[in-house]
Amino acid sequence: MEGCFQLGVCLRDAIGCKTDEDEAARLLKLGADAGHTYGQLQLGLCYEYGTVVEQDSEEATRLYRLAAEDDEASGLRFVDFSAIMTRIILDICKKA
Repeated sequence: MEGCFQLGVCLRDAIGCKTDEDEAARLLKLGADAGHTYGQLQLGLCYEYGTVVEQDSEEATRLYRLAAEDDEASGLRFVDFSAIMTRIILDICKKA
């Protein structure tokens, strides 16, 4: 799923290719659905800001929660957290 995630980001951001929003969304969803932490995070950002998908804050929150709860999510500390992500992380920490 790493390949789907990476190609999805490239197509979304026009890195080395032309932008293809539909294919970018499809590939990012494949990665996120397969449990790829950064795929979940990136797709969450897409839903939060309406990039390559229709804006949907509930779906963004769901994906952020999945990414934050992943055991491998320590890399999320390097991400510029949105208000939604910060609230979710704080909620998870309170439960721990």
